[in-house]
Order: sequence, then C-alpha cells, then structure tokens
Amino acid sequence: MDRTKLLRANLEEDVVSITENPDSIRGKIGKDFDLKKFFSPEKIQKAQHIINDIYTVFYEDIIKLVTEAEASYHLAELQPREAEKSIAHIAEYAFLIKGKSETIGSDMGFMIANSLYGYAFGLSAPDSRKLLVIRKHLDFLSSNFINKTQNMPAPNVVMESLNLLIEKIGR
Repeated sequence: MDRTKLLRANLEEDVVSITENPDSIRGKIGKDFDLKKFFSPEKIQKAQHIINDIYTVFYEDIIKLVTEAEASYHLAELQPREAEKSIAHIAEYAFLIKGKSETIGSDMGFMIANSLYGYAFGLSAPDSRKLLVIRKHLDFLSSNFINKTQNMPAPNVVMESLNLLIEKIGR
C-alpha cells in the first residue's frame, strides 16, 4: 500500500477518492494549516543563510583536515619508525573528511576519503609503495578541496585509478 496516499474505491458507485495519509506532514498538521505562513520567504532566506554558513564551516574544516593529513603523511615519510602512527592519524582524518564531505554534498570528496579510510585504517608496515597509495588519495583530496581543480576527472575515473593502484600495490 502506498504510504503517501491512501486510495479508497467505492465499487458500487465507481467513484475513486484519494485521501491524505494520516502519517504525512499534511495529515499531521491538518488540511486547514497554511504552509505559506509557516514557510515565509523571510524564514526560508534565514534558513538558507544558516545552511550556507554551515557549508562554509564544514568546507573550511575539510581543508584543515586535508592539511593535517598531508602533515601526517610527510611525518610518515620522514620518520619511518613512526609511520604506522601517522597513517592511523590519516585514517582518522579521512573518516572525518568523509562525513563532512557527505554533509556538504561532495560526492567526489566522500568517495576519495572513504577509499583512503578503508586503505589506511589498520595499515601495518607501511612502505614506500603503500605510502604512494596514500599520497595519491591525498593528491586527489587536495585537488578537490584546496586547489579546486576545474579539470578534475569524473568521480568514477578517479575511483577507478585509485582502485587499480590499490589492487596493484595491495595492503
């Protein structure tokens, strides 16, 4: 049964009437409630400003997280003995980037961060080849958020290249 509208047919009179689902918003607030008064242009504009502010804050957070992940990557390169700890930090940053990317609607950022998180989380004995996989993920994240590269490949192309690299190098 369709949950948005209930269909009731009176077969004797061949009349079909459509009634609102009592679980819908309209069903809960009643037919006489004027949504235009509740959602005035002023309230919609104020809500849009709040959404824009949140987007800006999240975007700035992502840039900081990508920068922190870059710093952890360089630390892993410079101090191989501490590489596992640095990679664990990168996984944490990737997890946060993934969530914030999804919140602001960046599919590309979400997919790259998700792939990076999946690769970096629990990665042991990182060597130069495994660091290359992380480097490529960070390059794509940086291009997407910090450099805002206009001619970046489509998300499926980016993910195919990262998946092929992971497949070739392994965990």
